[in-house]
Amino acid sequence: MSASGEKTRALIEKFIEHNQAGRFEECYRMLNPDARYTLIGKTRASGTYIGPDDVFARLAPLLSNFTERPRMQFSHILVDGNQAFLRASGEGCGLYGRYEQPFYGFYFRVENGGFAEMIEYLDPLQLEISLFGKELVDAKAGKASLRAT
Repeated sequence: MSASGEKTRALIEKFIEHNQAGRFEECYRMLNPDARYTLIGKTRASGTYIGPDDVFARLAPLLSNFTERPRMQFSHILVDGNQAFLRASGEGCGLYGRYEQPFYGFYFRVENGGFAEMIEYLDPLQLEISLFGKELVDAKAGKASLRAT
């Protein structure tokens, strides 16, 4: 493994250590001040945050709806130079029910000893239901269907 790959792996292992110990704030503090952190989806929490200060100011209040913080399990670490991908799963509890993410992923790009980019891949519907109390309902017939010509 290259020297940059070894540094990336060490940083990823520190992220995992913080995460599994429940030190989520420390995970976000690993972002560089100008890092781009993207939480996928179209939920209130979804979007791109710039640096840890933005995460703490805009995202942290939304995540306060967790009544039991998610416990993550990491199953694969893939490292290629200054980039990495983590495969994971997790579960916890929000104000409105269980939060279950059986298929979870994190993409990282490392620069200057920290994370320059992080993308969190998850099922956004779990956030909507367990944290924000949304309900999933069937679409009305005709609105969601495509008509054959």
